[in-house]
Amino acid sequence: MHLDQARTALGLLLDQLITGGLDQHCARASPGLPHSLTLLTIGWLFPMLDYVMTGDRRVGRVQKQFINQVLINNLSIHDLNEADSRLRRNSIAFDPSVLPAFLLIGERLQPGFCEQVYPYLDTLIQAAIAWDGEKCLEDMDRAEQVLEPIRRHFKLTVVTEQTSDQVKQQSRTTGAAMQELDSLIGLEAVKREVRNNCNFARYMLNRRENNLPVAPTSMHMVFTGNPGTGKTTVARLIADIYRDIGVLREGHLVETDRSGLVGKYVGQTPSQVREVVESALGGVLFIDEAYSLVVNRDAEDYGYEAVDTLLKMMEDHRDDLVVIVAGYTTEMQQFIKANPGLQSRFTRYIHFDDYSAPELMKIFLRLCKRHELKLQTDALNSSARAIKAIWSRRSEHFGNAREVRTFFEAVLQQHANRLSQIDKPSREQLCTLSQEDIPA
Repeated sequence: MHLDQARTALGLLLDQLITGGLDQHCARASPGLPHSLTLLTIGWLFPMLDYVMTGDRRVGRVQKQFINQVLINNLSIHDLNEADSRLRRNSIAFDPSVLPAFLLIGERLQPGFCEQVYPYLDTLIQAAIAWDGEKCLEDMDRAEQVLEPIRRHFKLTVVTEQTSDQVKQQSRTTGAAMQELDSLIGLEAVKREVRNNCNFARYMLNRRENNLPVAPTSMHMVFTGNPGTGKTTVARLIADIYRDIGVLREGHLVETDRSGLVGKYVGQTPSQVREVVESALGGVLFIDEAYSLVVNRDAEDYGYEAVDTLLKMMEDHRDDLVVIVAGYTTEMQQFIKANPGLQSRFTRYIHFDDYSAPELMKIFLRLCKRHELKLQTDALNSSARAIKAIWSRRSEHFGNAREVRTFFEAVLQQHANRLSQIDKPSREQLCTLSQEDIPA
C-alpha cells in the first residue's frame, strides 16, 4: 500500500513538471542548464529518500526495494551505498535545510507550483518512512527536517498531523465498522467472537498505556466454514475495527491465495511471500483456501516453503500485522496441524455456519433492494419457495450467499427476457419483479 501511495504521489509530481509544461519552459528559459527540471527532481529524490529512510546508516534491503521501485531503478544495495558515499566524499551529502533546486525553479516559472506539489512530496516521504513497518520518532523527525524548511520558505499553510493521543481518542469513538458488522444478516456466533477479540485487544492496549504487564498474545485468526458465508467481508471489517481501536495503523485488507504466495520456480516463493506480506503491513492479510498450501509434499511443490516464509515474517512483524487464514473446516484443521509454528500462532478460531433458508431469503431481498427491485406478492412467495428448495438440496460444501447471487442473476435474466418484448419499458416495469421472473 505504501508503495502504491508513493508511486501515485511521484506520478502526480512529475505530471506537474511534464504535462504542465514546466520542464519544457525551464529548458527554454535556461538553455545552458546541464539537467532538465525533471532530472533535477529525480536527482534530489534519491538522496532525500535515502536520508529520511536511513539517516546516516547504510541502505538495506528494505530501503533498496522502496527506492528502486519508486524511482524505477534496478540498483543493488552496493550500488546505492556507493553512490551515497561518492556524494559524501565530494562534500555534497544530503542537507535537509538546503531547498531543492527544482522547487525554487518551478516556483519562479509558475507561482503557486510549490503549493500544488507539496502534498505529493509529503505523501511520498510519509510512505517512505512507513515502508519498513515502523514509523518511529527518529523517522518522523527526519521527515520534518526535510519538509519544514520548504513550508517556511514558500509560506505554505498545511494542516498539521494530529497528535497520537488525538488520533487514538478519535479512532476509538469510530464505530462505523462495528455497526456494519452488526447489520450483517445472521452470523450471530461470528459477531460474538469478533466482539470478544476486539474487547481483548482493547484491554491489552489499555494495559500497555497504563504501563502494566502485557502477556504476549497472538491476534491471528482461523476462519472455518463453507464459501459464501461472509468470511472476506468480516475480515475487512476486522481490519477497520482494529484500526479504529488502535491495534493496526492502516487497517487495510490484502487478499491472496495459493497462487499469490507460491512461485513456479526454485527461489521464487520466498520473495513472492515477502512482497505480499509487506503490502499488508499495518493491516490484515487474508489468505483464502490456505489449506491448499500444504496439500502436496512433492519436491517440486513450494507450498511448505511459502508457509515457512510466512511464519518468519509473521514473527518479524508481529506487532504490525494480523493474518487470517480461511477455508473448509476439516481442511483448515489439517492445515494448522501441518506445522507446529501454525499451531502456536493461530489460536483464535471463528466458525461460519451455513445460512438458514430464512437468512438466505433476507440476503436475496437485500440484493433486490440494492438494485431498486420490488417484488409483487406472487413473486415474493415464489422466491421464498425457490430459495428454500436450494437450501434443502445443499451439499457438504454448500455455497450459501453465492447460491443466492446465482439465483438473483437468474432472476435478472428472466426479467430481462420478459421486458425484451416491450419496446421502451417504463421505470416501474424495470423496477418490478413478477412471478414470471422467478426461476422454478
